[in-house]
Amino acid sequence: MKGDELAIFRKMLTVTDGRDKTLKCIQYFCKLLVWAVLNRPGNKTSHRLLLRDSLKPLITQLSTTRKVIRLGHVLEPISELRGILRAFKSYPLNEKDAGSKRNPLLTLAFVHTLLSIANDVLDDIYCLGRVGVFRKEVRDWADIWANRAWFTGTLFDLQLNFQSQAKLAAKVEAKRHMLLEEKVSDEEYSKQMGALQNELFWARMSGYKLLCDCGFSAYDVFNWKFTEGYQHTLGFMSGVLSFSKIFAKTTKAVRAQ
Repeated sequence: MKGDELAIFRKMLTVTDGRDKTLKCIQYFCKLLVWAVLNRPGNKTSHRLLLRDSLKPLITQLSTTRKVIRLGHVLEPISELRGILRAFKSYPLNEKDAGSKRNPLLTLAFVHTLLSIANDVLDDIYCLGRVGVFRKEVRDWADIWANRAWFTGTLFDLQLNFQSQAKLAAKVEAKRHMLLEEKVSDEEYSKQMGALQNELFWARMSGYKLLCDCGFSAYDVFNWKFTEGYQHTLGFMSGVLSFSKIFAKTTKAVRAQ
């Protein structure tokens, strides 16, 4: 890793999401490695079992650490909810057609934010249960409902993401036609299109990440049992996509200083 990239990575680790996604990549890489080694054709030799026994405590601790560093994350969706409620108040409620004037995406965001709050609260209860604050029964109950809230919230996220992608794609196409009609230079074309295309690229990456999360949470919600490798693969892919997005965002912020 080059010096500049190392500095960006260090900056990224000062942010909660940066630490969380870094640990997630390590956690699910280890899970995937253990699963792949143990499921190779042949007998489970002492070397394979040693790898499993060596990495299992690390995987458990990484999972708990990720939960602990995200304690109190509920404050973020609460802040978003306040912004959404202010947006709702900006509509004239005394008009008969006020409801038709409201942006349906705002209502979708409102429901999604409520699910995010529920998910974060349940995740905190589960985390505190993991460290012994609550009984196992409470911890298991919180885990079940947190997965359900996460799965449902991810479906809302996907809906919002797909609509965002469609708007951005239309915006990129309209901009492209305008620049071609104006016959701008290649340098000017790249300059004006670059930001829009980059925004669309990361919207698509977010969509892929959400599909991974949706498939991952569905495994627990619907109690699927076909293979653990399914969840490990989706967890690792989701972690890598999230890590990449945060790294790119941190890079932009650092270089703008």
